[in-house]
Amino acid sequence: MMLQYQLPEILCTPLQELCLHIKSLQLVALTDKSYMTGHHLCTLPLDPNIGKMFLMGSIFQCLNPALTIAVALAHRDPFVLPINKKEDADAVKRSFAGDSFK
Repeated sequence: MMLQYQLPEILCTPLQELCLHIKSLQLVALTDKSYMTGHHLCTLPLDPNIGKMFLMGSIFQCLNPALTIAVALAHRDPFVLPINKKEDADAVKRSFAGDSFK
């Protein structure tokens, strides 16, 4: 069933990124703390939640675990099957398995 009205654009846009870009333009009064985190988050080519994980990891001196988790969350699963190449993907998986599944 189709909707009677189109979904409003504000519901389709991630507001975190929009707010960060507004902060980076310095159109509104900001505290020093929010300016710094907003400024750094705007420069990262990531989802703001993952970028915040980077920043918090560096502040609390646990950057390596934060980077590992953030990278795992930011990228798609490497084992997603390519369309029309299931047999090739299975062969590659078997080559990685070695003797573990025989």
